[in-house]
Amino acid sequence: MLALWQLAEAITGHRNADPRRRWVRRTVSGVEVVLYGLVAYSAGKTAMGASGKAGSVVASVLGRPWGAVAVIAAGVLVIVVAAWLAYRGARKKFLHDLDFGGASRTLRLSTTRLGQIGWCAVGITYATVGAMFVLAAVRYDPGKAAGLDPALKTLAVQPYGQVLLLALAAGIAVFGVFALLEARFRRL
Repeated sequence: MLALWQLAEAITGHRNADPRRRWVRRTVSGVEVVLYGLVAYSAGKTAMGASGKAGSVVASVLGRPWGAVAVIAAGVLVIVVAAWLAYRGARKKFLHDLDFGGASRTLRLSTTRLGQIGWCAVGITYATVGAMFVLAAVRYDPGKAAGLDPALKTLAVQPYGQVLLLALAAGIAVFGVFALLEARFRRL
């Protein structure tokens, strides 16, 4: 659903922004379509019992002479987007898109905190995937280049990995609650 919503935003959204800012925001929405789509694809494959081999594409790219450079570039791009998402949350940039007219102070504050936690959690999750791509390319191990599910499984076996996964899961759940509130207060 988030991917479809961002697709609509990329095509027709952000009409109230000035033209330069509208172009930037529509581009960001387009990037989010890809990211949310990849997460949905990985989650769907995992739910269907597949191995979550989103990395098979990465593995085939790594087999090419230019593959390692391309995968590193893609991983760095994902990390940059992840940093921007975390920055957006930490600095409360998402508030520019919200109109709290008529909302209570408690609801405004709760929505703000949920957004901060949620955006940072999404950023950390994407950074994990981007780091896995970079590591796979640097180590030139096509079996390590994968989507979200294998990246999180790798994280789970690290010291304190399960605690980190629980924190990420809680953060993603918080982002889900924030998304519901964002839909309510979104500027048109």
